[in-house]
Amino acid sequence: SEYTYTLAKKCINGENLSQDELSNLKDLYNYSIEVNNTLGQLSLEINNALAILSPHYDNLCFYYITFFLLIKINKKRSLS
Repeated sequence: SEYTYTLAKKCINGENLSQDELSNLKDLYNYSIEVNNTLGQLSLEINNALAILSPHYDNLCFYYITFFLLIKINKKRSLS
């Protein structure tokens, strides 16, 4: 992001980061870990759902079920 690029330039130029900037970087780092974990979990759930539904690959209904399952998983994630 532009913000992290600006902070990186400050460090390259030998400038110290303020406590607020360091705190923001820590928050961004923690948020990125959380997003990565959520995406990993979502990927596992999708793969599990596909494994359960795999016998229905030839059935058009499979695609609709998968689509609605993804919507349901996404709604669960946004509520938690």
